[in-house]
Amino acid sequence: MAFLVCALAACAFDTGGGASSPAGSADGGGSPDAAALPLSPADGGGAAEACPADGDLLACLSFDGDTVDDSANHIPVALAGAPSFAAGVAGQALQAGEGVDITLAETAILDPPSPLLIELWVRPDVLPDGDARAGLVDNEGQWGFFVHAGGRVTCTMAGAVEADAVLAVGTWTHVACAYNGSAIRLFKGGALVGEAAAGASLSSGGIDGTAIARNSPSGQYFAGLIDELRIWRRGAP
Repeated sequence: MAFLVCALAACAFDTGGGASSPAGSADGGGSPDAAALPLSPADGGGAAEACPADGDLLACLSFDGDTVDDSANHIPVALAGAPSFAAGVAGQALQAGEGVDITLAETAILDPPSPLLIELWVRPDVLPDGDARAGLVDNEGQWGFFVHAGGRVTCTMAGAVEADAVLAVGTWTHVACAYNGSAIRLFKGGALVGEAAAGASLSSGGIDGTAIARNSPSGQYFAGLIDELRIWRRGAP
């Protein structure tokens, strides 16, 4: 059974003013239609719901004007700098970039569960150059989700999986990475774009929490919008 699917078969939206944008404004300030959000495992076939009540939902940040974890766990979030927000796929989104550090506190809840699924919406303003990698979500030494030059995306969870040209500047894309104890799978808009074998268990023992929109500890920041970040105790289908 498919694990991630997309309502109306639409999971990427150009909000940079191109003709392909179904919902964005010409200046990129509009947001995609919420009815076209991907369905998360808890949605049961209905429209996407912000931070559903589900025991498998470990952390959930909607970025609707704040950086609070609205899951039932309410993991504390450390914030350095003043975040800003813009129109997102549902309500507002985090305008990520250098100078704003957002970190989910170190906790056994994320240290680390197995299986594990990370999903979020991403709209880059720029992409990294050369060998640099910008962090989307990084639990240092345990698992992470990263962006590279050309929109390549990598995910590390007891192994590594990657796919080229997943992200594009000015385009909203839903990405997800899932680990089930034997494999890591990478999804773009609900479609499988990468898969790799993985070890039987994730690393554990991190001490620095989980960095959002930056690579920890090097501080290579993601520049762009991030929305609807969810971390689940669920694996690949």
